[in-house]
Amino acid sequence: MDHLRKVLKIEAIPGTNFVKVTASSEAPQEAADIANGIVDEYKALLDYQEAVRNKRGLDALRDWVTQQQKVVDDKSAAVMKMLHDLPDRGNQQLPDLPGLRADCDRMESDIDKLLKDGFTEDHPRIISLRTELALKRQQLTDLLKAEAATPKSDARFSQEIRDLNQQQSLLDALNVRLKQVITDPQLAQSPVRTVSRAVAPPE
Repeated sequence: MDHLRKVLKIEAIPGTNFVKVTASSEAPQEAADIANGIVDEYKALLDYQEAVRNKRGLDALRDWVTQQQKVVDDKSAAVMKMLHDLPDRGNQQLPDLPGLRADCDRMESDIDKLLKDGFTEDHPRIISLRTELALKRQQLTDLLKAEAATPKSDARFSQEIRDLNQQQSLLDALNVRLKQVITDPQLAQSPVRTVSRAVAPPE
């Protein structure tokens, strides 16, 4: 270690993110090997740190999706309770909102299970499930909007449905972003690392 300290010089280049590594030795090839070895280890460390940050970011996004799903589920339950409690509905048949929500939950569970089993987002089964899930969610949104527009709906119920739709839109956006990050490594936005390697002069 003491030997390396004597033959190595590491300095930051002002105004840039570059680091200059200089090695001195009576043998040119040895100096080049030392400098390149230090650079390789340093780059590996930076790559590892970046991978850790990206994983933390992905984990945080997954947690956000989970939390937002709970918000949507709670809102849906509140809307369904209000829907059943609305006065003067007579014999009017309620739309199958619970059935649609149950279908969405089942498909989301099926997708999660397939992903845990090693399937990727571009697998035909997952693509099919996501397409069907998007249609079910749209049906659910349309039914809620239609119900909010009926004369028997009160202002508070209409506001609850608007809030639910907003929360569902946020959840959909988060799921799209999560899918993009999982399937497209470029979205990790890892910095480009440029390395100029030392070359020993010809003897």
